[in-house]
Amino acid sequence: MDLFSAFDLNEELKERCILLGVKECYTRYVNDSKYQDSPFWFNVIKMSPTMNKKYVMVVCGLIDNYLEEFDFLGFGDQSNEVMLLENNRYVVYCFYCDKEKFFKKIERVQ
Repeated sequence: MDLFSAFDLNEELKERCILLGVKECYTRYVNDSKYQDSPFWFNVIKMSPTMNKKYVMVVCGLIDNYLEEFDFLGFGDQSNEVMLLENNRYVVYCFYCDKEKFFKKIERVQ
């Protein structure tokens, strides 16, 4: 039996993105009443503007696949956006849930 959490799955996604050549990946937990829909997990995948477009498309496809898996696992309350700012490409995605749900271990079906 293989147990994992949404946090583990998110870390796996970020590791795969790094292997594909992204510059930086980070996750931040936000639990502040001044932000609408708090608490949530704010995730950023940062790519160089010179990253080959084929790799950018692979990274975006990988993120989409993982977000579908998150949805299947009960994390359907999410958002994502792709943007170009300050000479970098970004994929930003959020999961709207608390720490307890994000770290809860569930069985992975192979």
